[in-house]
Amino acid sequence: ALDLIADYGFYAVSTVRPTWEGGCFKGSEEERLELLKLVARHPATGAVDVELKAKILPQVREVVGEEGKKLLVSYHDFQKTPPAEEIEELFEEANSKGADIVKLAFFGRDREEAARVCSTLYKFNHPKVFMVMGEVGRFTRVVGFSFGSLLTYTFFGKPVAPGQVEAGELILLLEKLYPEYADYRKKYLLQGCV
Repeated sequence: ALDLIADYGFYAVSTVRPTWEGGCFKGSEEERLELLKLVARHPATGAVDVELKAKILPQVREVVGEEGKKLLVSYHDFQKTPPAEEIEELFEEANSKGADIVKLAFFGRDREEAARVCSTLYKFNHPKVFMVMGEVGRFTRVVGFSFGSLLTYTFFGKPVAPGQVEAGELILLLEKLYPEYADYRKKYLLQGCV
């Protein structure tokens, strides 16, 4: 997959997500570290995502630094959205672990929780990615940019996380809400790049 991404001239946020944080990887942390070293060295990897709770975070941080890539430290809660104070603590903890970018994802039960995540994380100037998973948080995957989130996650075919917006629909929403994105995309299309 990384070779294909490189062929198109794109960069990836690469991870090997363990089952204990919602991923598919069932191997040991030692095996995962070796795989993360491989993806960190790949030219298509722009950033490596490792979990805040991962015991191998210090080793991954070292490899990512040696390769001149960005370290994205992530935290996912598939059950709930915590209070604002806990969100702030998680952000600060990830930042203190050497994160170039902090990613926080929570499951939302209502729009108030989704709004709390946006307003809480808006206060932090450190580079960040955030979203609220589930149907009530779908809008955060689009409007998160207005609150300082650097990127969003989408899918082709079948979603990999609750509340993701399909790629075609996401592009239309981004063009409507962010005129600068629409202008960039139009320029990109005129150059024959997409």
